[in-house]
Amino acid sequence: MKKISHLSYLIIMILSLAIPTQIFAQETKPVDENNMAKIASNQLAVSTLEYEPTSSRCKLHYKKSQVKTYNVWSSKKRVSEDIITDATEDSLSPSKIITFGTIFEGLTSGLNFQKKFISSSTSGYVLHVAPYKRAYVAYRVLYRVETGYREVFNQSDKLVKSNWYTVKVPQYGEYSLITY
Repeated sequence: MKKISHLSYLIIMILSLAIPTQIFAQETKPVDENNMAKIASNQLAVSTLEYEPTSSRCKLHYKKSQVKTYNVWSSKKRVSEDIITDATEDSLSPSKIITFGTIFEGLTSGLNFQKKFISSSTSGYVLHVAPYKRAYVAYRVLYRVETGYREVFNQSDKLVKSNWYTVKVPQYGEYSLITY
């Protein structure tokens, strides 16, 4: 019995020498960080693209379903510096330009949405500030929001795929005086 256990121990030892201990390790060249592209976190995006065959023998068409539309205001964005008035009234104008654009969520290809942009202006708007106030000018836009399902059909009108989408299109903007 001692011979068998001693023999099995010897076999295990020999096999352990033949099998590398770092099976998943792989030798690579060091990375030169100076040659790496630096991407800001706000530029990162998760791709939601999926494969859709578009060959000539597989014509697809798209439809919207369960569409709902409504309007919603964006948050207010500061477009001027602060002003603090004394005993007299003063005026304040925008000094920064802010741009709001169309926002797409979900796959919208085939639904023919247009990109639209609206920007604030630095001229032509003057807001009056009452005495003894601290204030700044803010700008916001009204979005027309459309939500629904995008349905993809093949040549024989068979539903191939559907997904939920939301599109926010800016309509117009407004200035407001924020006092605090």
